[in-house]
Amino acid sequence: MIYTELTNKAMKIAYEAHTGQLDAGVLPYIFHPYHLAEQMDNETRTCIALLHDVVEDTSVTMEQIKKDFPVEIVNALELLVHDEHLNYYEYVKKLSTNADAAFVKLADLIHNISEDRLLGVDIGIEIRNRWFQKYIWALHIVTEYIENYLKEQCDYSRTGKTFYLYRHIMEGFKGAERPIVLCTDRNVVDYLTKEQYSLLKNRSIEEQMAFFDVQIVSSCEGSQNKDYRRERKISLKEFTDSYQYRQLITADGCIVGIMDTNLDLSYCKKAVQPFWIGRGERIRREYEWTDHSWDHYARVSEREAYRLRWRG
Repeated sequence: MIYTELTNKAMKIAYEAHTGQLDAGVLPYIFHPYHLAEQMDNETRTCIALLHDVVEDTSVTMEQIKKDFPVEIVNALELLVHDEHLNYYEYVKKLSTNADAAFVKLADLIHNISEDRLLGVDIGIEIRNRWFQKYIWALHIVTEYIENYLKEQCDYSRTGKTFYLYRHIMEGFKGAERPIVLCTDRNVVDYLTKEQYSLLKNRSIEEQMAFFDVQIVSSCEGSQNKDYRRERKISLKEFTDSYQYRQLITADGCIVGIMDTNLDLSYCKKAVQPFWIGRGERIRREYEWTDHSWDHYARVSEREAYRLRWRG
């Protein structure tokens, strides 16, 4: 926790406002904003994390916040209060226009996804699955904004301070403890032909998986006598079973894509990203380095990408 006069004030307000409240895990609610605040890297974000739920969930008003805190904290908190006129994902997109709000929301989502908070609490699998589906899509929206923000700030490197914050928060993400199928509200005909749809509909997810495979392409360019392009295909079941941070995406009950999470932020292109059947690729790993071998000094690019393909 960062301790300053301002963060101490935010801490006291949050503690008093959330007194008596419990979270879904039947723990004192104040532990949630404290957990988020401990991950933040400056005074502003620490205050935002501590106060991110007080206006929406307690008797504290935004007018009270405006009297005690500077405008950058107020602006982020106003975005973090869920506007009842917006659906959940519109709200997440709106707050993902402010870097401070986005970093706090990222930590909030990852803590909400964590099932460790529910130990010993009887919450059904269906409810847990709904929470996971809701928050994983939101996580994709927020991480996409943060990654673009880091590039604009020229801070997308392993040594950048803000990138370190991003990586530190993402390290808290845990995949689901069981297979989960995510449902998209997009139209199935945007992804599948009529023939493909007729083959998949009314089949179980396990049966549908036999109609797909994943193409994995690895390549290296720029290295003297070491350039290569390797391609292989594996079954969709093998692909999803090999990594717990992958979930199938369905539309109208038919498989149309995969939500893939990559926690190796040193090299990956996107941390949380869906990729769809026959629609582009998921760049899993992409980075450059300088080849100093012999007299050859050149920039070398290496990448690994996945494509979801119809096998039929």
